[in-house]
Amino acid sequence: MTPKAWTYILNRYINGGYFSSAEGVAASVTPGLMYYKNAGAVMSMFERRKEEMERGESQELNIPFYEGKNEFVWEMIEALKPLSAYIHSAYIHGSLATGEEIPYSDFDALIVFRDSLFENRSKLSRTASAINGLRYYMHRQDPIQHHGWFALSEIDLLDYHEDFLPVATLKKAKRIFPLEKEGLVLFVNPVVDFKKPLYRLCKSIERKLVNGPDKYNLYSLKAILSEFMMLPSLYVQARDKKGIFKKESFNEMRIDFTPEDFSVMDLVSSIRSKWKIELSEKEKQFLERTDFYAWYRRKHIGYKIPSRLKDAVDDELFIRMRLLTVEARKKIEQG
Repeated sequence: MTPKAWTYILNRYINGGYFSSAEGVAASVTPGLMYYKNAGAVMSMFERRKEEMERGESQELNIPFYEGKNEFVWEMIEALKPLSAYIHSAYIHGSLATGEEIPYSDFDALIVFRDSLFENRSKLSRTASAINGLRYYMHRQDPIQHHGWFALSEIDLLDYHEDFLPVATLKKAKRIFPLEKEGLVLFVNPVVDFKKPLYRLCKSIERKLVNGPDKYNLYSLKAILSEFMMLPSLYVQARDKKGIFKKESFNEMRIDFTPEDFSVMDLVSSIRSKWKIELSEKEKQFLERTDFYAWYRRKHIGYKIPSRLKDAVDDELFIRMRLLTVEARKKIEQG
C-alpha cells in the first residue's frame, strides 16, 4: 500500500466517515454509523502503513503559535482542546497563517493524530466524528469551502512525502495545537514524484473546463478557480523537483510563459481578490453544516453566481484557463 493510498483513505474518513455516496446518505441520517463501520478498515490500513514505512531524512521545523486576529481560527483553537489526548499537533497554512486572508480565503488546516488513536475502534470513530464536526468553524470562514482537514498520523511524520503538503508550506504555517512551544520533526522521504500531482490536477482542470461557465454554480466556480490557482505551485514543483510555497510559485511559473498566455492567471487572481459573496443567514446556517447532504447541495443545487462575477467569468476565460493548463502539462511532459 502506498503512502498516497493511506492518506487518501484517512482524509476521506476524517472528513465525513464515508467512502461512497450511499454511505454518505446513511451518514446524514445516523452520523456515527459510518464512522464506526469504517473504523476497522482504517485501523487495518494504518497497520499496513506502519509495516511498509521507510524513514526519511530528518528536518525540524519551528512553527510558531498563531497570534493573528481571525475569530474562526481562535474558535477552532478552543474547540480542539477537549480532544487533546488524541491529537499530536494541528496547524493552519495558506493565507490564514500569513495574515493575508481575504473574503475568498478558505480555512487550510493540517491535523496530525496520535498513533494510539488507531488502536481502539470506538475512540477512533468518536474522535473522527468530532473532528469532522469542527469543520463548522472552517465553513464559518468560507461557507462554500470545497475541502476539509488535511490529516496525517504520527507515523506519517517519520516517512513524510512532500507531494502531500510541501515543507515550504509548513515553514509558513502557524501552530494551533498544542499551545506550548513545540517543534515539528519530519523525516522527509527523498523519493517523491512531483509530476503525478501536476498531471492529476491538469486532467481535472481540463475535464471540468470543457463545460462553459453557464454550467457552474457558486460552489463549483470557486472550486475550479481554486484548482486553477494551484497550477503554478504544482507546475514549479514538477519543473524543479522540489516543494515551493504557493504564493512564491506564480512569478516562478511566469518566466516560462509569454505575458499573453500567463495573463489569464493574473485575471483569475484578480477575480479572487475582488471576491465577495452575500448569503442570507439561513443560507449561511445551512452551509455551516458538515454532513453529506449539505456537501451535495453545495455541489449540485442553487447558489447562483452573482451577476457582477458573471461579467468576469465568461467562455473566453475558461478557454484561456484550459489552454494554459494544457501548455503547462506539455512543458513538463516534454522535459
